[in-house]
Amino acid sequence: MESMTRRSFLGSIAASVALSAQGQLTFSEDVSVAEQMRVRESLAGRLATDLPSFDGSFVFDQSVCRAMATDYGHHIHHMPLGVLFPKSAKDVQKAVGYANSRHLKLAMRGTGGAAYGQSQVKAGIVIDSSPLNHLTWVTADSIDAGPGALWKEVVAFTLTRNMTPPVLPDSPYISVGGTLNAGGIGETSYRLGAQVDHVLELDVVTGAGDFVTCSPARQSELFHMVLAGMGQCGLIVRARLKLVPAPEQVVVRTFTYADRSAFLADLAMLATAETEGAIAGDLNLESAGRTWTPVITITSFRSRAPVWRGQITGKETQAEITQRFVDYLNRNTEGYLTTLASGVRFLPHVYMHFFLPAGQTPAMVDYLTNTPEATLGADEIAVFPMINSNFKQPLQQMPKGSLSYHMRIYRVAAQEGSPDHLKMLELNQKECLPRIFAHGGTVYLPFSPLLDSSQRLQQFDRAVWNRLNAAKSTYDRSGVLTPGAGLFQA
Repeated sequence: MESMTRRSFLGSIAASVALSAQGQLTFSEDVSVAEQMRVRESLAGRLATDLPSFDGSFVFDQSVCRAMATDYGHHIHHMPLGVLFPKSAKDVQKAVGYANSRHLKLAMRGTGGAAYGQSQVKAGIVIDSSPLNHLTWVTADSIDAGPGALWKEVVAFTLTRNMTPPVLPDSPYISVGGTLNAGGIGETSYRLGAQVDHVLELDVVTGAGDFVTCSPARQSELFHMVLAGMGQCGLIVRARLKLVPAPEQVVVRTFTYADRSAFLADLAMLATAETEGAIAGDLNLESAGRTWTPVITITSFRSRAPVWRGQITGKETQAEITQRFVDYLNRNTEGYLTTLASGVRFLPHVYMHFFLPAGQTPAMVDYLTNTPEATLGADEIAVFPMINSNFKQPLQQMPKGSLSYHMRIYRVAAQEGSPDHLKMLELNQKECLPRIFAHGGTVYLPFSPLLDSSQRLQQFDRAVWNRLNAAKSTYDRSGVLTPGAGLFQA
């Protein structure tokens, strides 16, 4: 899927082997009569006989379904029966209503950025959000965005008026709907919370097929249970996003450390001292000697001398870099395009993202950096400080205490199903998850193995879990939405 642009892919749908348009199966000229008969007699073909009339396209083509049966993790593959490319929220409503009538499961997919099958649906329907990519100004500091809009497109749109979303993901090539379903963590999250903390209003299609506009003041419980809710109660078809003024230039400073304790201490100090910038910490594996080098990158959104200059203990490793804000936003674009060109993007990514209380983080850092098998497949571990009170949405659960650290183990395997790949999966499931929860941590759900029932209660705590469970029963009583998240599996 990512070897072609999303737009050109949508343009290629007309050549699909089997396409339902206006509720009828049609075929391209090169499809044999025997193949047409096979499709019509298949389950998908039988379902097509009473599909609703969509403004967009509903595709049964196997190559399209296979593309929807993988994600960034490249190890879970659930084949859907068909894929909807909607033109409107009404199409999404029709698809959800149809799924209910046929007892099918359904999920909305952006760019497939999750790593553990969360946007996949076995023998069900996937809604590709790509066509729902509209962007509209609402006020001077807010826009409406479709769930399929990429954050790269959002930023290009808002910068025309020198505005920006307060929190942006590291990769601009993921969708608005995808990150709002997950929470949305970025380099400014330490001081501004998650992306879901800056949503003003949503249009949602619930699991019952109802179209609902919700906000903190209107249908508020649905609003709160959709944001960071992994698609369990409703599908986002419009999000109103708050904006802030964008700086023209930023100043980037990099510091390295010989001592991991000093590294963590400086991250904690910066979380309150750097009030207008972005912070990223990394433990980078040096191939020679298998040592991990701590590095902190601080991007100040104002050019004045930082107040923390006399407090930081790391060694500044390069001269200050002044760059345009847009260049900072695109800091990972070249790397992303390189992974596409080289094929690395399509290798299994067995990532593990989680949050730990500040007091428990040094032990985890020591364990990971001193235990080679614990970091199999990784040459980088990201470490970000987080002020927990800045995270307001109930489903974006943070550990107890005032300060926590967000950690990411970036594992990449050489081949799907290889021994090292299977070992990485086992490490995350049987070593990392128990260790995280035993130390009062929580996980970032798109980059975590699916949780069992006891882990779900630790992730959300009893009160929040009860709210989510009640919302699921209210808004998706038949349980058709987003089964891949695994939150309501037995």
